[in-house]
Amino acid sequence: MYERKHSSGWIISVVALFALALWVVNLLIGLYYSGQESIIGDRGTFGDVFGAANSLFTAFAFVGVIYSIAMQREELAITRSEMSQTKRLLAEQQQNLKNQNLSMSKQVFESTFFKMFDSFVSLTDAIDIQSEDNTPLRGKDAIDFLFKKLQKRYYDQKELSPDLVCENSASTFDQVYSHFFHDYGHEFSHYFRTLYTLLNFVEKSEVEDKAFYIKLVRAQLSDSEAALLLCNYLSHNTTKKFNSILEKYGMLKNVDRAHLIVKDNLDLVPLQAFGRTRLEH
Repeated sequence: MYERKHSSGWIISVVALFALALWVVNLLIGLYYSGQESIIGDRGTFGDVFGAANSLFTAFAFVGVIYSIAMQREELAITRSEMSQTKRLLAEQQQNLKNQNLSMSKQVFESTFFKMFDSFVSLTDAIDIQSEDNTPLRGKDAIDFLFKKLQKRYYDQKELSPDLVCENSASTFDQVYSHFFHDYGHEFSHYFRTLYTLLNFVEKSEVEDKAFYIKLVRAQLSDSEAALLLCNYLSHNTTKKFNSILEKYGMLKNVDRAHLIVKDNLDLVPLQAFGRTRLEH
């Protein structure tokens, strides 16, 4: 742009000098012939000598106007281009800022999530009960014992009242689970509360791939934990919010459906909770 303006300045200067020289030549010619009355006739025609120069000046002025308009249009085009580039840069900066905010939000989320996840794992390992022969059981072994205990009670109830179980397995399960929760609920109720808090934290977050973090939790669960989670799903001790999260993310996918309790109550659990649209037989 600077080079163009510099070149235009030289052109204007040359044209101006040429016009001035032409005007001076016309003036000298006019003064020279003004005294020759035989050639000019009278001094009234003196101004006519400048007619050609005046026409040329008018043409130069018109060309100058056209050139000025062209220059203004070019400057406007350059200004628009610069504004467009500025808008694009601002849009890129806003997108970069948005990506940075998302990255920071994800880092904060993951930091909190994995702390809660570690707390859940530690809480699971801290479960401590004694078996019937007073053998100490901890962590997943304790949960495995609890589920087998619940399943044995359900099996015994089914042996005592097979017709009642066939007619209404849900009612039988509620009865068995209520007694079981009364005896052992203090050992594992906080386990489900912590698990719900962890899953609900992911569900309420703004992170994009929520299913990924839910799968991390699901992969942590043992077979007995998954089965006991299904029993909690079927019981009246859980909440609709907890169950809706289990259904939404297929948290019961790893449940072994060969368990008696599971087989008798499959119809009470939506297929989505098992992470599939149909069940294989």
